Amino acid sequence: MEPKILHLLSGCPSILHLRDAYEDDDCGHVVTDLCDGGDLFDRLSSSTRFSEFDAAAVLTQLMAAVAYYHRLGVVHMDINEKVDVWSAGVIRMKIN
Repeated sequence: MEPKILHLLSGCPSILHLRDAYEDDDCGHVVTDLCDGGDLFDRLSSSTRFSEFDAAAVLTQLMAAVAYYHRLGVVHMDINEKVDVWSAGVIRMKIN
């Protein structure tokens, strides 16, 4: 995602926050939140049961993020099962 748009969207807790963006001679770099809990597909594919509570938490965060995008006039166009899941005791989702 373009750094300008990511910066614009950083006000929502369910969207990756842009920490820094810079370019070197070869390419551009974007520094965002660390999401070390894997992605939603991995979580759903694991042998661990995905509870109704976890499903509700993920869908609530996903819909809040999509609503935030739309309020700002942004369309994501590629939300899928590869969204990042950031784990801190409970499932927290970050859309990139």
